[in-house]
Amino acid sequence: MDEIKKAWEIALEKAQNIKELPKDQIDKYNLEKCLMIGNNLADRYLEQADPRQLEHELKRYFGQEKEAVKQAMAKKLIQAIETGNQKKLLAIKKALSLIFEEKIAFNETIEKIEILLEEYDQIDQKKKEELAVEGRKRLTALKISGGAIIEINPAAKDEWRQDLAFLKQSFEEKLNPLKHELEVQISKE
Repeated sequence: MDEIKKAWEIALEKAQNIKELPKDQIDKYNLEKCLMIGNNLADRYLEQADPRQLEHELKRYFGQEKEAVKQAMAKKLIQAIETGNQKKLLAIKKALSLIFEEKIAFNETIEKIEILLEEYDQIDQKKKEELAVEGRKRLTALKISGGAIIEINPAAKDEWRQDLAFLKQSFEEKLNPLKHELEVQISKE
């Protein structure tokens, strides 16, 4: 029992010797904590896409802390926008509307992103169909036909894979400035 008292007294003594942290260090720590929370909430939302859960989580924060969490979440969600994933974009759009309570300032940019991703999907699908037709022609030239040809995989040939990668990269280059524009708009909220 004496050992416990002694350990307790030592701990109290050390706690009293710790000087209070300066306000700027406390603010920095709180900001880092909010960024981490926002990133984690965004990751969880991207996995589950449950707006009710997101709304519930956001109600736990207030004032500057809530704003920092919202900004971190929004930034992480915007970074997750990618070509070839319209479903994810819809979920992100819903989350951003929820986070910023239906503010329409960024809707125009999101519409531009939606149009760009739709265009990518259409061109990607058309390109894959063209590659499938080309693949069938090559197989037919090799006297392979009928039940042997089930489906042509455009990613199976290096040349085709490069074409699809180039297409994706060119659309990513168009998407990145829109994502940046969206981040700037949201940081003003």
